[in-house]
Amino acid sequence: MPTPSESTRLSLEQRLGAHARTAWPQLARLHVRHRGAFAYVAAEPVGGERVELMRLRYGGTADRWGFALRSAGSGRYERSLLPTGGFAGTPEDAFDCACRLHLTTPAARGAGPSEPIDWQALADSIGARPESSGDRIARQAIAALLGDEAIRGAVDWYVEGRPASEHARSVLSLLRPEAARSRCLEMYRTEPDPERRRHAVELLRVVATADDLPLVGEFLADADPAIQLWGIGVLDQLLYRGLADADDAEPHLRAAEHHPNPQVREKHTHLRDFLASQECRG
Repeated sequence: MPTPSESTRLSLEQRLGAHARTAWPQLARLHVRHRGAFAYVAAEPVGGERVELMRLRYGGTADRWGFALRSAGSGRYERSLLPTGGFAGTPEDAFDCACRLHLTTPAARGAGPSEPIDWQALADSIGARPESSGDRIARQAIAALLGDEAIRGAVDWYVEGRPASEHARSVLSLLRPEAARSRCLEMYRTEPDPERRRHAVELLRVVATADDLPLVGEFLADADPAIQLWGIGVLDQLLYRGLADADDAEPHLRAAEHHPNPQVREKHTHLRDFLASQECRG
């Protein structure tokens, strides 16, 4: 495993510091501790206590660092996916993921449970114009108020089949938050338990957005027939909900048409019929 030079370590600290000042102004101080190829990152919110955020692993270049989140429950660092779908990326992307999971946004949520929500700050935090509105903005705002940690926990709750797991599924299906989608993908790619992998893809089916369309090919190529079927189910939901364009879906439809799994081929036929009916209505 390559070890970063002193200049690379200094550059990492400077980049994270500059990014924190711009993107996370509620942080008073940033701590970066180096050990071999690893960099351990912690932060202190204004008026708060130090929070251990993540561990970065040098990947050989300044823009490629492996990413592991600090688990609040176990205290261990757990390998995690970035929004790009990979386990390595820029330190800024990793820092944003860790902060969204571990830090609240006091300006938006208020100083305590009884404090009113600052809707202006909330709009700023999700990148929405103050005068904008609509279902998409509402979903983003609710997801921001819940926080990534609660959303990831809801995914785990559903996958584990705990009581009222269908309630968690319904909320996640309504919001379709990025944190839920990335957690589903992370579980699919890292879980050794086949059943948990299947549940993760089944849940992704109802929280997926157009950004997840490329994953259909990965699911169809999986060795597990159940994953293959849930994979075509992801495509099914994207098309039925109008979240994906038929032209963009065509490569996956062709793959499903000639797939060795007969259930996938049958689902392909239903999707073709649906698309044909949509064209007639148009």
